[in-house]
Amino acid sequence: MKANNDKFQYILFNGNGFVNDEHVRVGSRDVKADSCVKLLGVYFDQKLCFSAHIDQLCRKAGRKLFVLARLSKTLDVLSKILFLFFYIITLRILLICVALLW
Repeated sequence: MKANNDKFQYILFNGNGFVNDEHVRVGSRDVKADSCVKLLGVYFDQKLCFSAHIDQLCRKAGRKLFVLARLSKTLDVLSKILFLFFYIITLRILLICVALLW
């Protein structure tokens, strides 16, 4: 498998904020420094406070809550069970993940 140099990024962890004074080269290309990177679905920032990750999870929860609110207005009694199941597999799992991070 060949690496895609356009997707390379790095981050320096410190408590003071974003510092971009280091230059990293891979082959003939410069690698850009980022203040926030995503690794295996978790967003890391330089201060390791996970605020970017929590913001992303809250945005996801908001979108899913909007869909659930729209669905709840159109359901009958039998489909309310399916609605509850949809809530459990989408929004509830996401909210549990947010609570574990805090």
